[in-house]
Amino acid sequence: LTGPADARVAGAPADAPLPRTVLVASIEHVIAVDGTVEKAVTGGLGKVAGLLCEYHPGPLISVHAWMPGNSYSYMTKVDPIHAVVSGKPMVCRVWKYERPGSDPEPDGPRGEGVIAPAVTYYVVDHPLFRRRGDYYPVPQTRKSTLQFYALWSQAVAGLIDRLQPDVFHCPDFHAAMAVMYLERPLPVVLVLHNAEYQGAISTQHMGRREAEHLATVFHLPAPRIVQETFIEGRFCMLKPAVDYIRRHQKGYGVCAVSRNYALEASLKHAVFWGLPEVRGIENCMPEPERALVQKLLGQSNHDEARALAKAFVQRRYGLRRDPGARLFVFLGRWVKQKGVDYIADVAAWMLDTHPSAQLLVIGPVGDCYGSYARAKLERLKAARVHRGRLFVHADFLEVPQELKLASDFCLMPSRDEPFGYVDIEFAWFGAVVVGSLRGGLGKLPGFYFQILNADSPSHMQKALRKTISRAMACSPDLLAAMSASARASVFPVERWQGELLQAYDVAMESYFVSKPTTLHILPAGPPPTQRLVYDASPDSRRSQDDDSLAGGPEFLRQEATEEEMQALVDARLAVSEPPNAPELMERVEWERELAQEPSRISRFLGTVVGGAPLLDWAIALCYVSGPLVP
Repeated sequence: LTGPADARVAGAPADAPLPRTVLVASIEHVIAVDGTVEKAVTGGLGKVAGLLCEYHPGPLISVHAWMPGNSYSYMTKVDPIHAVVSGKPMVCRVWKYERPGSDPEPDGPRGEGVIAPAVTYYVVDHPLFRRRGDYYPVPQTRKSTLQFYALWSQAVAGLIDRLQPDVFHCPDFHAAMAVMYLERPLPVVLVLHNAEYQGAISTQHMGRREAEHLATVFHLPAPRIVQETFIEGRFCMLKPAVDYIRRHQKGYGVCAVSRNYALEASLKHAVFWGLPEVRGIENCMPEPERALVQKLLGQSNHDEARALAKAFVQRRYGLRRDPGARLFVFLGRWVKQKGVDYIADVAAWMLDTHPSAQLLVIGPVGDCYGSYARAKLERLKAARVHRGRLFVHADFLEVPQELKLASDFCLMPSRDEPFGYVDIEFAWFGAVVVGSLRGGLGKLPGFYFQILNADSPSHMQKALRKTISRAMACSPDLLAAMSASARASVFPVERWQGELLQAYDVAMESYFVSKPTTLHILPAGPPPTQRLVYDASPDSRRSQDDDSLAGGPEFLRQEATEEEMQALVDARLAVSEPPNAPELMERVEWERELAQEPSRISRFLGTVVGGAPLLDWAIALCYVSGPLVP
């Protein structure tokens, strides 16, 4: 399932060529220009997008959507891209910047002998891209969100047809629908950075009416929408790329960012069932990033530097000065996937049971599970029972590198973790992982637990407690040995490059065997009379067309925005303290669904009494009384 290194497709030519040029399309990006960096990064995908541009094994075309707040003033304008969204012809500006490759340098910033690839950046500009409030528009059910992805997919397809790369490298679902617009087929490599997010809509069963609406938005025939984007009654933006790979590459070309995660994704998600493989490509961590560690250590040995860092951290964050304390740190977004709610659930037990433990939980709240963790941890902090042993900051906070050096344990009880960079960053400073054996986790020394049911709070809490106790019971000598092993861990760029080339190789081989033809016939753009005219000045950065789309009612049942759900969760937490986050979310979501019911009878029957809706009690009563009725 994870793809052996010597995999070959039956019937493929033995001398199938490696790609001369690869095109990657991602919303997140990192563009380095003359000592400055233009960033649009929100997670691991953004980090890998930056690594691709620094270490990709060969020339790269990197395509991105305009990010509000960035200037891109160093780019030059090239021919526009035409698209049709919701029946309206649109024109996207396209900006280009070329960065030449470099020769290997013995002591270069990328490491010994590493060649920087030649990269050509394209940024697609349109008011739909500029108007979004975040990196990715949400919720998925909004017409404006679908219009964003319809325009983005057509823009990516237009650039693929124009530039004619050898391979389309597609990270996640955001540009996966581009394959539906291609007029010049090519090999596709789909890389899963987080298979939990598939651009799916599951608020209702998708039928003919929904297909007609979606066909209008995406400018595609309704039968293709049904065939290529619907799965198990849901709309799924990832499915077109998977189906393309099934059809034109015999199913070879789907990858994930670690071998374990490739196996988990292939078993968990129905869209991948039946593929011959989901290939694991282990992400890299360039050695130059280890320079931060050496800079902090200076001339001191690790033990001396850690003792100083621990004293600094305890003083800075108001913790009790204790050289023998063991610091547990969670650093990152407070979201369901990271399991931050389980940290909040066991925090009081942990500090009560282990007097030498100190806990720091830092990061911004990202969803309702983060809101739950914030409420629970702030109540614990306000109680002042564990004063000097608990630091909680539920927001962005710039932390010093001393925090990683001072940490004994990096807490990562993730429900899902495709690869995990945080554990590497802490490990290189000597911290040991305490977390779940999930996806990309487990690659470093640590104390791990197997997840049998990620949605069972009792199971997760019990497993996390046992793992924390094992970590606290670890002898200083064993912990020092694990720390030394963590500091010595390596994630070579060369290995990652080789595995990426193997993925391209297998995708191209299978593509040559299948020999696909033209995929569809759609107009490349609006008629000349409808084309919009732009100012030709390269200094003009503001879009001069409105290209506003008609509003109108939403055609899908709307899911709650994250802000709405967090407000509902905060309101519930203000009056009660539920035992765990999943139970809280279930109650909040049920109450929201019930409030949308137009019938008073439906709302009455949905009222929860004794942990179950009245309707369930009525059904149970019918079952019990049935045998008694003559």
